[in-house]
Amino acid sequence: MKSLYRILLLPAIWLFVLASCGDNGKKSNQNEPIEIYDPQYATGFRILYYQDYKVLETKKERYYLFKDRKTKVEKDSIVIRIPVNSMACMAQSQWAAAVILGEMESITGMCDAKYIHDSLFRERLSAGLIKNIAVNQTINYELLLTLQPQLLMLSFDNMQSIGMLQNIGIPVIVNSDFLENHPLGRAEWLIFIAALYDKDEQAKEFFNRSVQRYHAFAELATTEHYRPTVFDGSEANGIWYVSGGQSYMARFYQDAGADYLWKQNNDAASIPLDFEAVYYKGLSADFWRAYLPYAKDYDELKRENSHYADLKAWKERKIFYCDNLHTDLFGIGVYQPEVILADMIKVFYPARLPEHQPKYYDFLKE
Repeated sequence: MKSLYRILLLPAIWLFVLASCGDNGKKSNQNEPIEIYDPQYATGFRILYYQDYKVLETKKERYYLFKDRKTKVEKDSIVIRIPVNSMACMAQSQWAAAVILGEMESITGMCDAKYIHDSLFRERLSAGLIKNIAVNQTINYELLLTLQPQLLMLSFDNMQSIGMLQNIGIPVIVNSDFLENHPLGRAEWLIFIAALYDKDEQAKEFFNRSVQRYHAFAELATTEHYRPTVFDGSEANGIWYVSGGQSYMARFYQDAGADYLWKQNNDAASIPLDFEAVYYKGLSADFWRAYLPYAKDYDELKRENSHYADLKAWKERKIFYCDNLHTDLFGIGVYQPEVILADMIKVFYPARLPEHQPKYYDFLKE
């Protein structure tokens, strides 16, 4: 009878042991994220989701986002309560992200406000709802202290600024979207900002729609056998800056079906060149994307430099540009790479998108 009892008891013991091991396994994984968002195109951040908080992780920092602070974190960790209700920004794209996410009213401060021409922004600036907190990235700390935003978003690691802001008790988060070389990578930082408002899913849906449209437009351009040549930039004081071969703009040219003259270059940043170097290389190029901060015409260009009139793109009226005074290229445009791509395809292959109305890039007018 005792033998039978032992036989019946053994399976129960093993079940108890296995269950205990299972519980221990779960406990050992409590510090593991439930989910990780690894961006499809962006290289500068990722998001780790835990049971009651999430972590925005960049190449240099980790930001702990809590709705209710329950979990202990390491000393000196940067802790941000979400959703953020007030934020000051140092880049136009950060304001634009708040608009897309329906959080426009949370933005209370902006750097170089006079250069932002978005109508919604101008209205709030005129009404005193947004303050100009910095000029040329130099922060007015006294004004910022008066505003007391919950958070300041910087565009790059400025250790002096970060130290000063920490001293006055304003948390800082660094958004490095401008370092991304793929248009979709830069646009994906919308999700980084959305995490601060606890609107991650909304941003992911917005971004995924953009990705689908971008690839659909790019597919149109890949079917073309002839690829027109293009160069860019403009001359100033004898120096002509062109986009690096691995840059944000170079990727647009590639995906729009154009042959960029500096595509073999390995730089991601702009390249300073002598006027003559660009002049002779671009002399017979089909298109020229000119950098013109303000609207001009062909005659005005010629008056600036008579040699421009020698260029094939000038003679054939194939110069295109973005009128920064009347477009939001550096704001909403960052999150609409598919529209910028469509604009360029319209320039290079007009028959491919006959119904498309250019929003950011168009031909220079006579």
